[in-house]
Amino acid sequence: MARKEYEFTAKVNPDRTVTGKTPKHELVMDSSTTKGPSPLELMMNGLMGCELSVVNYYGPKKFGLELEELEMKIQAWRDPEPEDEYYGLRKIQIEWIVKSNKTLEEMKEIVKYAHKICPVFNSLSGRIVVEEKITIK
Repeated sequence: MARKEYEFTAKVNPDRTVTGKTPKHELVMDSSTTKGPSPLELMMNGLMGCELSVVNYYGPKKFGLELEELEMKIQAWRDPEPEDEYYGLRKIQIEWIVKSNKTLEEMKEIVKYAHKICPVFNSLSGRIVVEEKITIK
């Protein structure tokens, strides 16, 4: 199977917000969170959206999951002034809230599968290669 490629752009606006563009959408990010979600908030929502979408789509097909309710809550923390200069999240706690025909053990297997194929979860787990270049205008 051919790899799937993605391309995104973002630009700082005069009001210091950032507009991000995908092939089909545009969104405003604001680190002060007054005019839009922060990039970190979008990242956590991206994780939830990916994981929930995987369970919602593959749960019924692969595991016979019959969902009545599916919700996720995330709590995360980081040190804004770290002594070790690591500014990323230190911990992400995920709570799945499920009403379905499955037991706790069966849901653990479904969640494990979601972690396996969710590209956002995988990217956060640390196997991503980041290459960059700087273009001076």
